[in-house]
Order: sequence, then structure tokens, then C-alpha cells
Amino acid sequence: MEKFLREISISNRLGISHLKLGMNPDEVLSAIESILDDLSISREGMDIFSTRLPDDDFSTTKYMGKDYFFMVQFRDDKAIELAINDQLKEFADINILGKNAFDTSAEDLVDFLSRYSICKHNFEDFLLSTNYEFPEIGIRLWRDNAFHEKLLEDKEYVAEMGRMLEEEYRYLYFEVLAVGNYG
Repeated sequence: MEKFLREISISNRLGISHLKLGMNPDEVLSAIESILDDLSISREGMDIFSTRLPDDDFSTTKYMGKDYFFMVQFRDDKAIELAINDQLKEFADINILGKNAFDTSAEDLVDFLSRYSICKHNFEDFLLSTNYEFPEIGIRLWRDNAFHEKLLEDKEYVAEMGRMLEEEYRYLYFEVLAVGNYG
């Protein structure tokens, strides 16, 4: 697929391109449609799924198509977190503070963003974490699994992973970028 010379900019604590924190569900859908139009991505076949767990005061809505994924958390019908996945990098550069969020290794991106905010991560070894939050700039990064080349020094790990090891290299990069108020 040919990559267009387009950019999706991430605004600290504000939003992702046309998507802004504080929007209601109708405004969010309109903003997502504008982004898709800007990137010449068909809106045909978009699926919208909303979930709310019984004791939660927020809901999550996923807007999914063949070539994209947006996820929005709402509280009182106002967007409190906006997220996109790495599929959109096929259509645009996704930039945060001048760094390409999905083409920069996780380690380098965390190091770069740590200059602007403290970094909260979910495992003791920050290189092997899967979720990173930068509260001062309102950015969260996520990947399904963690992988770092230092794991290749562990012979048991290499033996156990065998043929799947090549696929693990994709986890050197993040899969989801979110904007919200993390504090």
C-alpha cells in the first residue's frame, strides 16, 4: 500500500488530529470520519462497539475498519481518552513532539518522551513493560507483549521461543497510542 504524505499530529493533553478530549460521542464520530476522509480511507464497513462494565462510571467505544482502529473512553458522554493503533501508519506519519510514534522503537520513544514527563510503567523492568504513561504530557503507549533484544541473551528464552522469535521483533514498537489525563 502506498504511503501518503500525510501526518496525524498528537497534541499533548488535547487530542489526536480532529479528535479532542471532551467531545461527545457524535462529535467523536464526526472527527473520526474527518480523519478517515483526510487520509482517503473508506468509512464503508466501519463497526462501532460500545461496552460498559457494571461498576464502571465510564464506557469504551471502538471504531474499527479493515485499515484502522480508534478507541475512545467516555465519562458522562465526554471523551476522557482517545486512542489509535499502528495500522494508521500505513496512511500517515503519526507524530508526537516531532517523533514518529509507530516507527520509533519502544525503547527510543520512551527515552524521548521521558524528557517531557515522568514515565509510569507496569513492570519493574521498564524495558519489558507493556503500558507506559506520561502524565505531564497526557500520553499513554501500549503494546500487547514486550520484547527487548536483551532477552536474546537468555538461552532458555531463545530455546522456548524458537520459531516464534522472529515475530516477537514487532514488539520492539508500540501498537497503540492514547491521549488522556493520566495523573
